[in-house]
Amino acid sequence: MTKKEKRDIRQEVTDKVVATIESMNDGDVNWIKSWFTVNDRPTSKSSGKPYQGINWFILSMVQSIEGYESNQWGTFNYWFKAGGGEREGKTVTKESRYSVKGQKGTQVVLYKPMTFTETDDTGKKVTKSFPLMKGFTVFNADQVEGYTVEPMDIVGKVDECEEPVVAVNNLMATLGIKLVHKDKNRAFYTPPIDTVNSPLPAQFDSAEAYACTNLHETGHATGHESRLNRDLKNHFGDQAYAFEELIAELFSAMMAGELGIAPTPREDHAHYLKGWLKRLKEDKFAIFRAVAAAQKAADWVHDATEEVSEEDTFAEAA
Repeated sequence: MTKKEKRDIRQEVTDKVVATIESMNDGDVNWIKSWFTVNDRPTSKSSGKPYQGINWFILSMVQSIEGYESNQWGTFNYWFKAGGGEREGKTVTKESRYSVKGQKGTQVVLYKPMTFTETDDTGKKVTKSFPLMKGFTVFNADQVEGYTVEPMDIVGKVDECEEPVVAVNNLMATLGIKLVHKDKNRAFYTPPIDTVNSPLPAQFDSAEAYACTNLHETGHATGHESRLNRDLKNHFGDQAYAFEELIAELFSAMMAGELGIAPTPREDHAHYLKGWLKRLKEDKFAIFRAVAAAQKAADWVHDATEEVSEEDTFAEAA
């Protein structure tokens, strides 16, 4: 493939996301709810680890759209070898009992660190690094002929006796994010006082709706200057505002899945849909940036809660 014919991976991913959202029959933002469901986080068969970031986003979307019952994914070579197949160079020496012939794979991305050396203004050689994006194709276990799909692993940290409301309230308290119910008609985050306001649990249609709304606001709170220091000084209606809302909603979906809570979209997200689509169409990097920011926020939550857990353990031991 020549440089002129080189694939634009970011544009391909963005086009697929935009086309999928625009093709939905209901015309609202229920894609958040339908793409990211409980206990099915896409997982690599070869490593056994869940996909993160943009790969989590892409594969979750495809799992839902295609109706795959499995959350397990692998490359052609993985399935070939897992089925007992062997190759010597380009020659097949032993056929695999697993086949993905005729199946359309899903492209995911890999960031490979690259380094180069250049000379600075003083004549000194400086080594710099940058991430090189490479695309590769994976197939869901449901697409593999001859393979018996394993039962989906159950993930989630919410105990059976712990309701979604309690789980999210405890999470916010652990993170030091103040929750109040002063304005019982709106849910919002106020950066200057680092406080989330939301209606009372009984005002929501379900405990999950309450939990996901507060996870969304917690997503905004991760951007506070004392945490990840995102720019939260934007105005309703502009693209920066809609973009921050997208980050918060993706964060909510990520955390809901990990906590074992069914993701539920906020009713007001219909107001943001046009802004999201406009941003995605104009900027092929936008969905990558949004997912990366949401993943960074989720990682920050993991680190913060682990630190608290370690402190508690140390205190108990002392």
